Amino acid sequence: MAAVAADSESIAEEALDLIEVDYEELPPVFDPLEAMKPGAVGIHEEGNVAYHRSWMYGDIESALKESDYIFEDQFRTQAQATAHWRPMAALPILIKQEL
Repeated sequence: MAAVAADSESIAEEALDLIEVDYEELPPVFDPLEAMKPGAVGIHEEGNVAYHRSWMYGDIESALKESDYIFEDQFRTQAQATAHWRPMAALPILIKQEL
């Protein structure tokens, strides 16, 4: 990415002409599971996973042993955030009372 700041439009155009851009065409990856595999084409230096969070509560092995039914499947969703329909704020209200 490049940005040009100049005192005039003609100077900005001259500066733009001096900018050279080299593009590297990368093969597309359309499946998120394929993109997470080792050796997949990377889109960031840190890897292709933008956000990962996992947590575990309780004794899973015990819960599975005590369960009448066990359903196994794979679920995918984007990262979630709460979206309040009202502002989370407190506003002081001053009431003038006449005596």
